[in-house]
Amino acid sequence: MITKQNLRELIMDISQELKDKSYMERVLYIWAFLFLKITSDTWDFKKKGYEEKYANHVERVERLMRNQPILLKQGWDAIKECMDDSEIGNVLCDYCNELDRNNSYLGGLFTKLNWNQLQNSILKNIIERLNKDFLAIENENQAQELKEVLDEILMDKQWLKERERIDPSVDFTPRIVGQLLTQLLEIKENEVIGDLVCGSGGLLIQVSNLIPGAKCQIVGQEKNEIIFQFCRLNMILHGIFDASIRQEDTLLKENSEEFDVVIANPPFSVANSIQKGGEKQYPYGVPPVSKADYAFIQKMLQSLKKEGRMATIISLGALSRTGAEKEIRKNMVKDNVVDAVILLPSNLFRNTLIKTCIMILKKDRERSDILFMDVSSKWEKGKFQNIIGEKDLEYILECYNTRQTKEGISYVATQDEVLANKGNLSVLRYVTEKKETEMMNLEQIRVKMKELEGEVKALQIKKKQYFKKLGEDLTLN
Repeated sequence: MITKQNLRELIMDISQELKDKSYMERVLYIWAFLFLKITSDTWDFKKKGYEEKYANHVERVERLMRNQPILLKQGWDAIKECMDDSEIGNVLCDYCNELDRNNSYLGGLFTKLNWNQLQNSILKNIIERLNKDFLAIENENQAQELKEVLDEILMDKQWLKERERIDPSVDFTPRIVGQLLTQLLEIKENEVIGDLVCGSGGLLIQVSNLIPGAKCQIVGQEKNEIIFQFCRLNMILHGIFDASIRQEDTLLKENSEEFDVVIANPPFSVANSIQKGGEKQYPYGVPPVSKADYAFIQKMLQSLKKEGRMATIISLGALSRTGAEKEIRKNMVKDNVVDAVILLPSNLFRNTLIKTCIMILKKDRERSDILFMDVSSKWEKGKFQNIIGEKDLEYILECYNTRQTKEGISYVATQDEVLANKGNLSVLRYVTEKKETEMMNLEQIRVKMKELEGEVKALQIKKKQYFKKLGEDLTLN
C-alpha cells in the first residue's frame, strides 16, 4: 500500500505532467486515473476473497461480483497493456465507455473524459508511475484510508497555492465545519439535503458520512462544467452512487424542488449578475451588483420546505455592510428567518484569512430571538490549519442548544434590538462590544504595544550593528 507522502509526491509529479491544463482539469484527470486504479484493485481483492471463501462455488462467486457497486469487465491490466500502444488515448476512451455502459448510474461520466486531449507520452508516463509507485490495495481498510488521504491532499497547501493562481472560485470546506453544520441542524435520516453551490461535493460527502447508514437524499448544483464532473467523480469515489448532482447556475435556475436542509459554502462577495426578477427572485431585496452573498442566501431560503432549515458560511463583513444589504438583513429579521450567527475561529479555511461565520436560517420558527455566538477562541493548532477539537465542538453545540447569554461568548438578542442596530448581524456588535471587555482589551493592547516597542528597539540596534559590520567588510575588501 502506498504511503501518504509517496501518494502526495506521486500526485504532484503527475500534476506537473499536466501543467498545461487548468487546476481543476488536472485534479479531474488525476482523480479519474486513481479511481480506475482503486476500482480495479477493489474488484480484484473482493473477487479473490470470495474465491477463497467459496472455492467450489464458481457461480456463487460470479453472482456476488455482479452485485458489486461498480461492475468491471476488464481491470487495470487492460490499461497496463496499452502503454506501448501508439494511441493510448483511444484505448482509455474505449475502456471508460465500457465502464459507463456497464454502470448506468455513472451517467456517462467517464465517456465525457477526452483522454485524447493528453499527449501519448504524458499518458504513458502517468500509467508507468501508477504501475511503479501505486501498490495494489488489498482490503477495505486500505481503500478507505486512501480516500481519506486523497481528501487531505485536495486541501494540501501546495494544491491550494496552485488553486489560488489558477482558479480562485474553487473552495474546499474543512471536515470539522461539515460536522458542525450537520450537528447544528440536527440532520436526520431520510431527509433531502441540498447544496446549491456544491463545488467538489466535499460538504455533502461529509454530511452523508455523518448520517447513520448514509440514509439521505443528496442533491448538489455546480455551474462550472469541470468542477461539476469532478464532484460526480468524488461522490462515486466515496461510495455515494445515488446523489443527484446537476450542472446548474443557482442564481439563474428557477427553484423546482424543496429541501429539508440546505448547507452551503458559497463564494464570498462575487459579482451578482442577476438583478432582475423582483420579489419572486429576491423577496427580501435586490442585492448589489458587486456582491452576490445575499443573492445566494435568498435563493437557498426559497428552496426550503415550509419547516426547512439551512446553514451557510458567510464572511463577517457581509453581516454589517450598509446599502441594499442592510435592508435585506432587516427584512430577513422582520420575517423571523434568522436563527443564529456564529463567529468561527480564524484560519479554519486554508484559502482565506477573512473572518468567517455560520449563519443559521429557519422557516416557520417558533421563537423570535436571534442567538449570536463568538467561538473564535475555540480552536486547536492543526497540521495545515486551525481545527475545532471534540471538546470545543461539544461546547459550541451546548451553547447553541441552550441559547443563553454568556459574557464574551454568546448573546440572545430580540428582533427589536437587531432592528434598532439597523439590521447589523455582526457577532462583534452583540457579544464583544461591552465596556468591561473593551477596557480589558485596551489594557492588553497597551501591554502588548510596550512589548513590541521593546522588540523594535532591539531590532533597530541589531540592524545598525549589521550595517556597521557590512561597512567594515566592504572597507577591508
